Amino acid sequence: MLVDLFNGLVGANMGPEYKKVFVPYIGTMGIFMFIMNSTGLFGVAPSTKDINVTLTFAMISFLVINGNAIAKAGLGGYVHSYFKPYALMFPMNLIEKVTIPLSLCLRLFINMLVGTILMELIYMGMGHLAFIVPVPLHFFFDLFVALVQTFVFMMLTMVYTKTAAEHH
Repeated sequence: MLVDLFNGLVGANMGPEYKKVFVPYIGTMGIFMFIMNSTGLFGVAPSTKDINVTLTFAMISFLVINGNAIAKAGLGGYVHSYFKPYALMFPMNLIEKVTIPLSLCLRLFINMLVGTILMELIYMGMGHLAFIVPVPLHFFFDLFVALVQTFVFMMLTMVYTKTAAEHH
């Protein structure tokens, strides 16, 4: 079922020609990230609340995105794309490339950190009643948000990968 899910996601968002190459990456990243995001259900703070973890995910995706663009356009075409539509656009195109991993990193990091902080504040505020009341909130922050953040990261990685390959 998971393989079909990831085949469908990659096929629908990137096209069937990308399925063979990107389903293993997107699937592995999605499963691993979901497990890391949802560890709060077991009383362990999610490791994605650490910016180093999210930066690592973002840098790996950045390498995949640009590696695919180089594979599609060749190194010369890739470098030339920084100067499109004209040479004065080089600084803007460079900023565009740098903001991709920054966006992926900060989006995941901040969302997971805020969820963890809110749960800690709820536990501190509840005192002796903290063993019953926060259960629905754990469902929201540790399961729903974990799933949404994983899905958003996977979707953005696929969109950025396809866009970078077609932009050249």
